[in-house]
Amino acid sequence: MTATLAVTREDIAALAHAPDAEERVLAAHCRARFSEFVPVFWPLVPGAGAAPDWNWHLDVFCVEAQAAAERVFRGLPKEHDVALNVPPGTSKSTIWSILFPAWLWTRMPACRVLAASHTEDLALDLANKSRQVIKSELYRALFPYVILREDQDSKGYFANTAGGDRRTCTVAGKSPIGFHAHVVLCDDPLDPKKALSEAELRTAAHFMTEVLPSRKVDKAVSVTFLIMQRLGLGDPTDVVLKSVGAKGAARVRHVCLPAELEKGADGAWDCSFVSPPELAQRYVDGLLDPKRMPRAVLDEFKARGALYFATQFQQRPYARTGGMFREGMFNRRVKAAPYAAKRVRYWDRASTDGAGCRTAGTLLAYADGIWYVEHCVAGQWEPDERNAVMRATALRDRARYGPRYEPRILYEREGGSSGRDAAKGVARALEGFAVFETPVSGSKEVRAEPWQAQLAAGNVCLVDNGESDGTGKPDWDVQGYVDEHLAFPLGDFKDRVDSSSGAFNAMAAGPRGQPALRTFRGGPPGKGKGPRLWVLTAAELAEAVVEERALLVCVRDPATLSGEGVVPHGGRSLPGEPGGPGLPAEVNGAGDVPPPPLFPPHACQALLGSVLLEFADLDPAALQDRWDEPVPPWGLPPAQLMMTRDHGRKLWSLLTKRRDPAAEVFIFSSPGGRRALSLALAAADGLRIPRDMILVAADPDNKVGADRKAPNEHVFQQAKTSRALVL
Repeated sequence: MTATLAVTREDIAALAHAPDAEERVLAAHCRARFSEFVPVFWPLVPGAGAAPDWNWHLDVFCVEAQAAAERVFRGLPKEHDVALNVPPGTSKSTIWSILFPAWLWTRMPACRVLAASHTEDLALDLANKSRQVIKSELYRALFPYVILREDQDSKGYFANTAGGDRRTCTVAGKSPIGFHAHVVLCDDPLDPKKALSEAELRTAAHFMTEVLPSRKVDKAVSVTFLIMQRLGLGDPTDVVLKSVGAKGAARVRHVCLPAELEKGADGAWDCSFVSPPELAQRYVDGLLDPKRMPRAVLDEFKARGALYFATQFQQRPYARTGGMFREGMFNRRVKAAPYAAKRVRYWDRASTDGAGCRTAGTLLAYADGIWYVEHCVAGQWEPDERNAVMRATALRDRARYGPRYEPRILYEREGGSSGRDAAKGVARALEGFAVFETPVSGSKEVRAEPWQAQLAAGNVCLVDNGESDGTGKPDWDVQGYVDEHLAFPLGDFKDRVDSSSGAFNAMAAGPRGQPALRTFRGGPPGKGKGPRLWVLTAAELAEAVVEERALLVCVRDPATLSGEGVVPHGGRSLPGEPGGPGLPAEVNGAGDVPPPPLFPPHACQALLGSVLLEFADLDPAALQDRWDEPVPPWGLPPAQLMMTRDHGRKLWSLLTKRRDPAAEVFIFSSPGGRRALSLALAAADGLRIPRDMILVAADPDNKVGADRKAPNEHVFQQAKTSRALVL
């Protein structure tokens, strides 16, 4: 046999037991081409058996590996890293993690290899099998210059006398810190059983983007190979491919070989997922490997689930038919929802501009057993911009549906002080709207199950403004909404799904428990009697829907010294409301003016004006013997806590201002209702409104009589005498 490279694999295999001269020929061919090395040493891999029927995809493995390695051998800057996605059972680990490192030493004995996998057992098993190939008689006969060091010869770390070595590491366990390599091999960095775990995905992403890139002898030359089957959006392949566009990021050659091609609507093979695309021409009857993975075998794997087969065998980030949600669930489209439907706008909030999670607000309507997704807004905004978007959306909804069918606004309750601060910002931005916090529990997947059940049952319609029948275009991203559902729970974003399931869960839970809101209707004011006066506790105010034109007087306790500090004495009108002062320009961090106190939640639909008064439910008659002592829990003397004439002036400024049309209802609210009733009695007397026009919401039949005493006499007298301060 001549020393030429044009020999068959059968010829090379026959040389395995040839005399020395022929062994030299065999060694030359194996060193020259990795694709010649593989069939010769395959039988020496423990458990691999005889060399397989050679399919074309094995040539792709060998060519891609050698092309990148040749530049390492020459010390040339790499052209790219390699990300290779193939189905399980395609011999990827045998070639890449066992035989490839052994071949590297035949060309570059000083080559240092770092091999990573998702578990230590797998990493050590692959390393040990590669070590046994290197220790085999044939390998030592063909490459006698590769000699393993006796003092460094373990499964996890073995070296040769020329300076080459192989070290194993794991994604979340055994660290590669302190080791630098010419070639980095990352074989299955994520356990398929843990692919749905966000924590595991984050750990794997950190490993690929921050740990491995620094473990190189020469970052310009050393090359990284990522070999795995796809496991969904957010998996290591997804992370690596998305990092390509970043400044300074290495180029990545993506090799993607799905198990089979699918036929499109036109009957032709769909090759869109094959990369590089020219490799699609090598599929036989649409199959990657007809001998090892015929359709009968693939059908068995399909039976395990669409998401499983789509990711691991077809190398798609998610199933085309959907995972938890399927595309067919979103086929019901309508031009508009019934106007008289019940509505909720549910916000899933985030606060990072251009990164991290997004904020999403889904408008969900319900009528006659059908749920309508009318609108969804989503984006990445800083908190101030996000709050502005939320208010603009609320104004949009109010303009379209009017006060009667305007949606309630709900958002997820967040824990901790930062969550409370964020809630205050939202409440300020949405002042004048019916806004409620909702507690959540369980994972996003668990919370989405009831919503998925409604979609699966065909009870959900998407409002597309006539796009489906060719008469219009939607004013929101309908397709993006559907795509996010199809990618759930593996997609980068889950916010539109979470806001939709939150809206559904909130609306569906309403009829089963206490009504989320209470509606009070008093009708028009009686002739010659003036407006009605309603007394509500703070809790009742939060649950009340008031459709009449109203003025709102809210009383709350002063803040304590142990909390946010005492709010400046006095009252404050609702910013932006008629009669209110608005916000000074310095508010929101631009100066020293403190932010306005958080206005209690309410659902007054036609609010003409409002004022928030802060004073404690105290009466000086009960405090004369300790007038100079601090009052718990505020830590201030009574004079700084009780109602003053300044509070009274603000009260009467609101109530006596001329408005056209006039208010039909005056609403007084305070925690417990004592101060509210005291103010209502003073207002009725000061405006000469009969006391039987006062309604106590906690007891609608309890009409306040002329001889009714005020619960807090000081508040009543202070408010009544302050009437003279306002003309």
